[in-house]
Amino acid sequence: MRMMDSAAESDCIMTSSVGSSPDSLVIDEARPVVSRMQGLVGRLKLRSLGEATSEDRGRERFRRALLFILAAVLGKGIAMISILVSVPLTLHLLGEERYGLWMTISSLLILLSFTDLGLGIGLMNSIAHASGKDEEDAVKCYVSVAFFMLLGIACLVLLVLSAAYPFVPWANLLEVTSPRARAEAGPAIYIFITCIAMGLPLSVVQRVQLGYQKGSVSNLWTSLGSIFGLVGLLVAVRLRAGLPTIVLVTTGLPLLAHLGNSLVYFGLQRPDLRPRWSRIQPNEAKRLIRLGGEFFILNLCFLASYSIDNILVAKTLGIESVASYSVCVKYFGLGLAVIHLAIASLWAAYGEAFARGDWAWLQSTFWRSILASLSVAGLFTLTLLVVSSKALPLWVGTEYSPSLSLLCGVGAWGVIDMVRVASSTFLNAINVVRFQIVLFFVFTLGGIGAKVIGARFYGLEGVAWGGVLALVLFMALPMLAYAHMKLSSR
Repeated sequence: MRMMDSAAESDCIMTSSVGSSPDSLVIDEARPVVSRMQGLVGRLKLRSLGEATSEDRGRERFRRALLFILAAVLGKGIAMISILVSVPLTLHLLGEERYGLWMTISSLLILLSFTDLGLGIGLMNSIAHASGKDEEDAVKCYVSVAFFMLLGIACLVLLVLSAAYPFVPWANLLEVTSPRARAEAGPAIYIFITCIAMGLPLSVVQRVQLGYQKGSVSNLWTSLGSIFGLVGLLVAVRLRAGLPTIVLVTTGLPLLAHLGNSLVYFGLQRPDLRPRWSRIQPNEAKRLIRLGGEFFILNLCFLASYSIDNILVAKTLGIESVASYSVCVKYFGLGLAVIHLAIASLWAAYGEAFARGDWAWLQSTFWRSILASLSVAGLFTLTLLVVSSKALPLWVGTEYSPSLSLLCGVGAWGVIDMVRVASSTFLNAINVVRFQIVLFFVFTLGGIGAKVIGARFYGLEGVAWGGVLALVLFMALPMLAYAHMKLSSR
């Protein structure tokens, strides 16, 4: 019957084309193009998971993950362009000391990222699990709890900042000497922290979208914010503005995109999720706060265990050895970060599938992520090792020439760490946090011991291979075994 309908439709189109006007011919010729565009829009549109079969849900999760990765790569590309454009412009405008002041202030972002107390990740996980169980009332509660708590944290940060600002010697604290840098240090810090605080409640919409596996939408808005910041920076440089203005446009203008995302999502697309005080339920609020606190501690453990290498190298081998070690880490880091991003795209999908009980999809996807990440990371690392003798001198010059053993150690660490990343993504998604906290504590202590012993006997190469040994024994294998146990328990 459908074939007859298609044939009749085709005959109708052909008949109407004979002797028709030029306008109708144009319309007829445009129909295939319109049809292809509609098909593309249909493929990009995120479909519901609730009433689909297990196979359809699996395909939709992978499709959403792919869209997330594509949007994230776009955002990373825009951010990289922004860095390439902004560095020479601002360095020339600000001069060495004021540019260094800006970089020092920007480094506070790592510390300030902990001010949400883990509520962002807790919200994302809670929404993924609630959506897997079709518990929309719980989602509304979680959104409201997170929004008002982050709003309260933001107000507290601004209150403390405003009270302490007149009494803190900002210029002395940051050790700047020129009159203009000393005059700009305080206002620049005040603007920076204010923008970060204002971004806390605005970040709720991103976590909600990530929890619903709509991170591609969030990443597109973030890319728009990066464009706002870049355009604002170009205008500021053109007007030869001071450091406070540059901080304002690069940190404040991207908030406009987050505000736009919030207004569109909560105002037009999901007004039912709009934060309201009346939706807060004490039991659900306590659960979200407890989960957020666990992720907050886990993030601190991660930061401590993965940031200690440079300190160990400086203490055991001298500060001059830090440069060679850091060059190796950064040499492999960019490509491996892209693989990390691909694995992270499965986070919310794992949570939703876990809550829905799609164990076959969880098991197959987890092991595929392990094999795929190890394969891609291994091929990428091997390629960089082969070309290192020519690539490194072109990149950093001949001053830093790390040994092949050091490069192999750092490269092996990056490949094996994929097991940790893939396993941790799954465990994070199903709220297995305390086990990871204990594991990171053991890994940190064991890693320090292995790296110090390696440094004493084998120098810088010993630090790298000591880290590989600690990663395998205290992190990768235990985490992989625990993830396997959780997957096999159903």
